[in-house]
Amino acid sequence: MKKLFCGNKSIRFLCVLMIFVQLISMSGCSYVDEIIENIIPPIVDNDLVVEALYENTTDNLSATIKVGEQWTYLQDTKCMYLYPGSNILYMVSGSGRFYGLFNEENYFTYVLDYIRGRDYFKNVLVIEKMKPYETADGRDAFISRLEITETDGENELLRNADLLIFPDKRCFFIFEVAHYPEDTVPLDIREVVDTATFDLGTLNAVEGLSFYDEGSNSAVEFTDSENFVTYMDADNRDVYYAYGTYSVYMGEDAIEQVSGMKEYGLTKKEIENGMPSNSFDNFIALVFDIKGYVDEDGNDNENEFTALYIGTYDEENGVMDMLNCSTISFYHWVKEEVE
Repeated sequence: MKKLFCGNKSIRFLCVLMIFVQLISMSGCSYVDEIIENIIPPIVDNDLVVEALYENTTDNLSATIKVGEQWTYLQDTKCMYLYPGSNILYMVSGSGRFYGLFNEENYFTYVLDYIRGRDYFKNVLVIEKMKPYETADGRDAFISRLEITETDGENELLRNADLLIFPDKRCFFIFEVAHYPEDTVPLDIREVVDTATFDLGTLNAVEGLSFYDEGSNSAVEFTDSENFVTYMDADNRDVYYAYGTYSVYMGEDAIEQVSGMKEYGLTKKEIENGMPSNSFDNFIALVFDIKGYVDEDGNDNENEFTALYIGTYDEENGVMDMLNCSTISFYHWVKEEVE
């Protein structure tokens, strides 16, 4: 005996429905079509199969999520989609990087303060905080659930948000579904987040690069987004090097950073007057926090201090002309291949 693909429950439901329709028809009711439409709502395909790209060109970040084929793309926005037949909005609402003095312990607080600082957000609640999470492309992250109340004139909107933080790349993404309080969300925002893949780029303009100064036969290698090694003898890199962490600033950010380091006595006006007007974007400041050094005999010595280097960076040609503000030493760093 063949088994009905739709199952016994579906058969019983259809039989009851047909009897109900016949009774309505016999009574002379003219709303049969409307009743059937309410009993059997239109089917919406929730398969997330269409790729949608979100880009943050300022911070060199992007994410690709998947949406349904029937979802409506809003042309005047980035990666914002309306759920079919509704005003419910799914989106990647923002992203950014953690610069300067921020560390992993205060990443979440920073983003939360950033969100709560928006005038049109009435309330921001933390539903779930910093749970370990693995993305669809295998990246380790932390995920948090937020519930945001937004004022829209006389109306209020609710935003169910997932905040995704990547500590190793010092960046974050915010995914949201926005709706009116009386609306039922057809698809939890986490289901969209679970499809997301990411291009997190590099944290700064020198990450992963190495530079050589022919005059001093020295080299500096920015091993990742935070750590560096300076080789005093570029021909022998097994010993005689300093190591620590660094921060890099470009353009206006570099000017603000340097002028704020009062111990060097450089004002914003002095920095601006000392540079050609067309080189502001290429102005670079490197703050090295030296932790120690390995001497010529291979001994590791603790020696902590901070050094400020300023100059210009021709990123296209991989050349930095730098001044050590402590020793008043000049360096002409040329990018080299890192083995």
